Formats: sequence, structure tokens, C-alpha cells
Amino acid sequence: MEIKESSVEKYGGIVIGLLTLLLYFWVIPSQIGHVKKVPVEPQTLPKILAIIMFVLSIALSVTGHLNRHKANQKVYKVALSEMKLVFFSLGVLIVYTVVVSHIGYMITTVASLAALMYAFGQRNRIKLIGVSVLVPLGIMIFFTKLMQIHLP
Repeated sequence: MEIKESSVEKYGGIVIGLLTLLLYFWVIPSQIGHVKKVPVEPQTLPKILAIIMFVLSIALSVTGHLNRHKANQKVYKVALSEMKLVFFSLGVLIVYTVVVSHIGYMITTVASLAALMYAFGQRNRIKLIGVSVLVPLGIMIFFTKLMQIHLP
């Protein structure tokens, strides 16, 4: 499958814009609570960043649309196997997001990392197990012991 640079910009901007709307109207309000009687609420900065991201996504889409007839555009070739990896990765991330609060950080992260590393071609078992266990363990120690932040 081949896709022109302007199409990537146009449709990429649309996808980023839709995800930003989801972020602004659903994720931020559901994850960050309101605090009354404070000059700046905790939701303020994330919402400002989401607005900036949305404006930039519109600019990206418009640029892609305006450049659609431009000569000498890069043409990207995407193989079906690469698309399968993209959708597999998205699926792993979606399942991870849903499952992490029920099973816990360590088990979910180890399984997700191992699955992604295997899908992307890592067949050395020592590297696969080592990275998928040691990286989440290091992150957990950093946050729980040094930063004193509880992970799910």
C-alpha cells in the first residue's frame, strides 16, 4: 500500500484531532478532579495543552489538504505486516489500559512488554524476559520508593 505525504498529514491531523477531543471532553474530566476555591484548577494545564494540540492537529490537516497536488511528495510504502503490527500494538495498549487497574501494574506491564517485544521480533528469551521484568521493576522501585507514589 502506498500513501502520499499530504494524505498522511491530512488524515493524521484528523485522527490526532479526534483523539484530542476525546482527551479534552472525557479523559481529563474523568481522571482529574475539580478543586473549588483555587485560582488555577488541576485541569487547567492539561486542558490548555489539549487545546494547543487540537489547534496544531487542525493546522496539520489543513497543510496536508493544501499540499495534496504538490509535486515531488514523498510516497510511503506500508506493508500489510507493518499494519498488523500497528494494530496489534494498539490492541495491546487498549487492553493494558483496561486491565492494569484490575490486575496491577507489574503483571500487566510484564505481559504487555513481552508480547510487544515478541511481536516486533525479539526471540532471545534472556533479553525478552530480562527487559520485560527489569524495566517495570525499575520503574516501580523508582516511583514507589524514591518518589513515594503508589502504582496500581
